[in-house]
Amino acid sequence: MAHRLKKQGLKAEQQHPINVYDEDGTFLGEFFADLLVEEELVIELKAAQSSKLEIFANRKHWYLLLKYGGANGCHPGTTEGSMIMSHMTGDSENTVFHNTDERLRGQADVVLEARKAAGLEGMVGGLDHVIVNVEPDHQRAAVEEWMRNSGYGLSGAFENPESRTYVLQAPRSADILIRTRLRGANPFASVNRAPKTAHLPNVRVETFVFEITDLAAYVEIQRARAVRFLTDTILQTECYSFIQTAPSLYTGNSVGLIQWTGERGQYGTEGDCSLNEDMALPNATYRKDIGLLDHAATRVIAEHRDPAILEFMALTNYRFEFALYIAELNSITNVARLPGADFAMVFTSGIHPSGSAQAVGPTEQFVQNYGPRVHHLALCAQNIDDTYAGLQKDGLQFLSGLVGSREEGLKQAFSVPSPYTLAVTEYIQRYDGFDGFFTRSNVAHLTAATAGQ
Repeated sequence: MAHRLKKQGLKAEQQHPINVYDEDGTFLGEFFADLLVEEELVIELKAAQSSKLEIFANRKHWYLLLKYGGANGCHPGTTEGSMIMSHMTGDSENTVFHNTDERLRGQADVVLEARKAAGLEGMVGGLDHVIVNVEPDHQRAAVEEWMRNSGYGLSGAFENPESRTYVLQAPRSADILIRTRLRGANPFASVNRAPKTAHLPNVRVETFVFEITDLAAYVEIQRARAVRFLTDTILQTECYSFIQTAPSLYTGNSVGLIQWTGERGQYGTEGDCSLNEDMALPNATYRKDIGLLDHAATRVIAEHRDPAILEFMALTNYRFEFALYIAELNSITNVARLPGADFAMVFTSGIHPSGSAQAVGPTEQFVQNYGPRVHHLALCAQNIDDTYAGLQKDGLQFLSGLVGSREEGLKQAFSVPSPYTLAVTEYIQRYDGFDGFFTRSNVAHLTAATAGQ
């Protein structure tokens, strides 16, 4: 296998030593991986009595998810729950993996305790901005599309030899930075490879950037917990300090941290060239009714539901709040929230893995087609019926009609995916103080509507 991987141009190391830590950070010893691919993916080779590849064979072959951390920085996550054993049910010869909230909540409690013990609690705040990377020849179209279909306006643009960035802002909302790389390696390249993304190898909603009170202290703590960052040092500018993690093996997302020390929204650095872009705001009355960024939803495979949520919790101050199971679609919608913050992070996965007989449904199919990634960004809307009709009249197509009602507490709709960002836009209106994100009926309708993706 190592030979075949190397023939494909991949770096493959055999019997690679990896430091293993307990959930409290105690060093337990070295683990020798059968194969370490691209310094990110650990492959363990197992012999089976059948010629058929069976990932979930029996209780003798427990499916283990190891969260490794060490000096080689092979894993972009944390040392929380260094070894997580997936839950198996069934007889000894026919075990089946499935997700359970009981197990997740127990693991979440461990992460919260470790977060407090490390001094991270209260250090990371709400969402500051989102970085969306697009292909160079699609950047202007992506900016115009976002302005046309939201309440955001262009506040500035700048360029340097490595990248070009457009900054979009809306009142009381996280900023959207639409960026394109002009040269240099793409650190997200490996997670961007999927059957339906080959024509857009650089496109991804990449990074969710959260405000922080003491970035230097945060980085010192997280490095000691084996978190891997994209840069060795913190970026320092006149207005802010910034760093971001390496892309997650589970979600493909990166978590960024920013500490503002000067004028907010000034993202350019010394040497950047300001661009005088003339993009007039679209003259559409419905734009005034589209407000702040409400939540983002990332789709992952069933086996990565728990580690994706736990990893995000360990990197931020968010907490797992609840999950909604749609058994007939093999889908779970999981919500993580930060007390007092408007923005929520949603993780959607299968209940059963894609290799099992129960694994049918749009969620697992999406990940097979696009890889783990952000499926949609949700925007709050007022007068959603008029907004929906106006967007449709101006050419925006939708995967679903409006679902929900005032009586149920909210209405929602999914647009078709953007041809420039690959992300769906959700529009959501809550009524009469409703504080939830969805009802079971809404989730089922919206999930089913994505079956064609």
